[in-house]
Amino acid sequence: MKRTVFVASVAAMLAACSEPSLRLKGNLSNVPDGHIYVSLLDSSLRLQVVDTFDIKDGSFDYSGLDLEAPECVALFLDEPKGKQQPRTIALFVDNETVSIEGDALNPEKVEITGSKYSDILKKYQTNVPEMDRMQKISNELRMVGNDIDKRSALMEELNNIRLEQLAYTSRFISENVSNPIGPFVLMNMVNSYSFEQVDSLTGLFERKMPNHKYVKALRANIEVARPEYEAQMRIQVGKEAPDFELVDANGNKVRLSDLRGKIVLVDFWASWCQPCRRNNKTLVEAYDKFASKGFEVLGVSVDVSKDNWLQAIKEDGLKSTQVIDTANIVAATYCVRTIPSSFLLDTDGIIVSRDVAREDLFKNIEKLLK
Repeated sequence: MKRTVFVASVAAMLAACSEPSLRLKGNLSNVPDGHIYVSLLDSSLRLQVVDTFDIKDGSFDYSGLDLEAPECVALFLDEPKGKQQPRTIALFVDNETVSIEGDALNPEKVEITGSKYSDILKKYQTNVPEMDRMQKISNELRMVGNDIDKRSALMEELNNIRLEQLAYTSRFISENVSNPIGPFVLMNMVNSYSFEQVDSLTGLFERKMPNHKYVKALRANIEVARPEYEAQMRIQVGKEAPDFELVDANGNKVRLSDLRGKIVLVDFWASWCQPCRRNNKTLVEAYDKFASKGFEVLGVSVDVSKDNWLQAIKEDGLKSTQVIDTANIVAATYCVRTIPSSFLLDTDGIIVSRDVAREDLFKNIEKLLK
C-alpha cells in the first residue's frame, strides 16, 4: 500500500515539473484524411510550417508544440479532392488545451474553445463596425457605371466607415498593450497608421512584453523605416530646404543657398521623362513672367547622360539655372521617387509648397512676391 502511494506521488511530481505544451483536439468536417500543417510567424512575420499532425475521419488530437509566449497559430489543411479548398484556420493560443469544432469550408464559423486569447481576438473581429455595409458598398461600386455623383457618395460613405473602423481598432489596441494580441492587430493594420503612431504604440508594448517576437518585429520594422521617415520630415512644408551643391551646364558650381533672397522653385526632372518635358513649358512661362521680380527656377536633372540633358535644355528653351545630379544624391535627400517633382521656397529657403498644379504654382509665386 505504501509503495503504491509512493509511485503515485512520484508520478504527480513528474507531471507537475513537466513543461506545458499546446494541445489541439477536435473534429472538422469537409477535410480528407491526411495532414494538418501547423504554422507560426517567424521573425520576419512570414508564416512558416513548424509541425504536422494527422487527421482521420475529421478527428485529431495533437500536442508537442511548446510556445514561448501566446501567439497566432495557423492551421493549413489538405485540399479535399473535387471540393472547395478549405481555408486556413487561425487561432491565438498559449500552451493550453484548445478544442476546434466545425466546418473547414467555413473557418469563420469554426468554434474554438479553451483559449482566452482566441476569445479576445474573435470578439474584436466580430465587432468591427459596418463590415456588412462595407461589402454592400463594394458591390454597389462595381455596378454604379458612369454615375459620378453616385460613385462619389458611395466613396465618401466608404471612407467614413474606414475611419470608424480605424477608431475602433485603435481603441482595441490601446486596451491590449499588455498582451500579444495588441501588437498582432497592429502588425495587420500597420499601413493604416503613421510612423509616429506605430513607434509610440510599440513603445507601450515594449514596456509590458519587450521580448515577444511580435514586439521585436515591430521595432525592427520601425528602425528600418526610420531613416526614410526622418528624411521625409526634413523636407516637409515649413522646414528649411536642405542645401546642396551641383554643377551647371558650364561646369560651374551652384549652391542652393546662393539663391537666398529669391523665390526659388527646385524642380527635379530628366530629359527622358515626357511629363517633365511637358511641365517644362509651364516652368518657362513662370520664369518669363516672374524672373524680373525675384523668382528663380533651379532645375535639377537626374539624367545620366549629360549630352541628353543639354539637348533637352536647348529644345525646351530653359533659360533658368540648370544643374545635373547624375548620382541622384540630391534627389535622394529630397526623397524624390517620381518626376517631375518640385519644391517652392521663400526668400529664406523655407519650403512653402510641393508638387502643386500650374494654377496654384502661379498663385503661390505671386503671393510670395508681394
